[in-house]
Amino acid sequence: MRKIIAVLFLLFFIVPSGAAEITMTAADAMRTAGDMVRRGDFEHANQILTQLPDTGSVALEIERRFLQGRIAQQRGDYDAAIKIYQALLDTYPGLARVRFEMAVCYMHQKKWRRADYHLRLAMAGDDLSDDAKRVMNYYRYVVRQNKNWNVWFNFGAAPDNNVNNVVGGQECIMTMFGLMCRTLDAPESAIGANLTLGGNYEFKLSDAWRWKSEANVYANFYDKSKYDDLYLSMATGPRYVWTRGDVWLAAAGIIIRIMFRHRLNPRLTCRRPRSHGTAAMRKAAIISAVTCSDSRWTAPGI
Repeated sequence: MRKIIAVLFLLFFIVPSGAAEITMTAADAMRTAGDMVRRGDFEHANQILTQLPDTGSVALEIERRFLQGRIAQQRGDYDAAIKIYQALLDTYPGLARVRFEMAVCYMHQKKWRRADYHLRLAMAGDDLSDDAKRVMNYYRYVVRQNKNWNVWFNFGAAPDNNVNNVVGGQECIMTMFGLMCRTLDAPESAIGANLTLGGNYEFKLSDAWRWKSEANVYANFYDKSKYDDLYLSMATGPRYVWTRGDVWLAAAGIIIRIMFRHRLNPRLTCRRPRSHGTAAMRKAAIISAVTCSDSRWTAPGI
């Protein structure tokens, strides 16, 4: 267990009778500031939080930053609150209460998708009480009731050491004329990127029913352009929302797939040529027809 070092410091408050001097420990000061925030006394709570020196305790410093975020949130400065909460989550991503309050800030800004994302992460915690989960579930229901459109964009690097999806080496088959082999394509390396762009929109039919349509573009681009791929897809259908979740019944499919890949795996084609003569001559003619259909096929020893 982390040992918390008590720190004594002085606070000066402006009260009707004049300045009052109070001495308390850092832990007591943090509890006092928290009580003030809950009562709506943001001015004096902020005085404590700003005058309190560095406590040397991770728990107390997290509480200090969280209360400063709560003050900004209660004052309606949601951007400042989100900035404080995000800084905390960057270092301590498992703080469910912080993530919940940031989701509430996004709800006030009508950024429903972000609010839903952080609510889902907050609910993933194992130490949440049933009451806390019920509150978060209700907030998620409010989010689902309000959001009617989303747009997303993703971009990333896509290095590939086998972009042509082959195994290389040599492939041999046994035929009636003996063993025949060919050299397979060697794996190729390529440097590229993938891109995803999409969005959806919902027409509100009633409090519970929506008509949702969605479109996506997914693409891979490489320095070897013959391996580029582009997908366009779409889905549409009714969506039902209730207090515990939602369901979307959609007809989906790939509208178009543009493939720049033109490589085809060679296949062996045997055609019996029209020839006359001895059996040895007919055998030689068949082997010649096979090797001509794909020059990479060879008959060892012929």
